Amino acid sequence: MANELITQFGPADFYRESSYGYNLPAQSCLVGNVRGLSFQKLIQAQIKEYYNLTCIVPSAAALGTGITVILNLVDDGQNSVDLGLVARFAVTPYNLSASGATVDFAAGGGTETAGNATLSSTTLNPVQLSIAIANAALNSLAVGNILGLRIRRVGDNSADTAPGRVVLLGGYVKNT
Repeated sequence: MANELITQFGPADFYRESSYGYNLPAQSCLVGNVRGLSFQKLIQAQIKEYYNLTCIVPSAAALGTGITVILNLVDDGQNSVDLGLVARFAVTPYNLSASGATVDFAAGGGTETAGNATLSSTTLNPVQLSIAIANAALNSLAVGNILGLRIRRVGDNSADTAPGRVVLLGGYVKNT
């Protein structure tokens, strides 16, 4: 059945890939009265700022055609130029229960899938970005497996026109 919730997440559920240990203050920011995860526009192709999380695919999820990752995004309220512009994000799924998979995300990964979020034209109004990932990109993910997600902003892509910081407030993963 479609649309079962696999997991929901907030900014505290993520870790920056290049950090050591718990480092939430360095990767989060306050927008309005809500804390979120900061994604800068990095335009150098060799610099990639990844954030990771893991969860267990619940037994209630009958994985159908794939999964959909929903990201709740907002401008940081600091730069009015960002309003109404596009931020590009990408998600790479990992089946960490697959044979040979490791938590260094060296194996077990699916194909990175990207999507574009058009920020609201009103500051601090969140928008949702939906990124559908087909079963073929999930490396035989099944119920009871450990799902790893790697999320990044793809600021060096020409579709990413927002020059400022975009903040991830949270989101969820559902079966599709």
